[in-house]
Amino acid sequence: SYGQTGVLTSAALAGGVVHARTRPWLASVLFAALAAKPQTAIVVPVALMALRAWRAFFGTAALVALYVLATLALFGTAPWHLFFTITMPQQVEVLTASFFDHVLLISPFFVARGLGFDIAQAYVAQAAVTVLALGLVYVGLRREANGRVQFLMIACAALLVSPYMQAYELPLLVLAASRIFADEATSAQIGTAGLVALAASVTVLPFLTLAYFSKYGVNGT
Repeated sequence: SYGQTGVLTSAALAGGVVHARTRPWLASVLFAALAAKPQTAIVVPVALMALRAWRAFFGTAALVALYVLATLALFGTAPWHLFFTITMPQQVEVLTASFFDHVLLISPFFVARGLGFDIAQAYVAQAAVTVLALGLVYVGLRREANGRVQFLMIACAALLVSPYMQAYELPLLVLAASRIFADEATSAQIGTAGLVALAASVTVLPFLTLAYFSKYGVNGT
């Protein structure tokens, strides 16, 4: 099951982008589903603002709030207490552990750590990349009308803006790239160099991850 839920979250993000302006409530449902894996959804509010898809923007916010209220009504506060007292500290430990999977953990934060940055410096580097990526995707979406290129921008930004990004989310880039390759006009717009870069991104990185698993196993041992 390589990719874990990456295929599902990629489809949800892609479907939300496609329907953001034409079928905003469907887009809202798809985007709200990403609340289960919020690191892939950080780019969504910025993208919706850039696309001026306000109904999808507010619909997504309303559905996420509804999901939270539903969990409180059905299960009480206990799951949220466990999330904040156990799950979140565990995620912080992943970010600060001395050993980490250099291939599996692909965020700018871990790239910086792999280059020798300390934790504080890596956070600063991640924050800078996050702000830059969100700014570029906003400007890019305002200027680019091709929906396939728009989704490619969003996919690339989504993989950059969270410090907790794993190679499991690479299906998002694969899906975006496949839409580019499938359309002749868009391929021509991207150009040969761009297509080569896309092909490298969606082949080299997954193979490096699989090579890591083959050598060290799922637990890195």
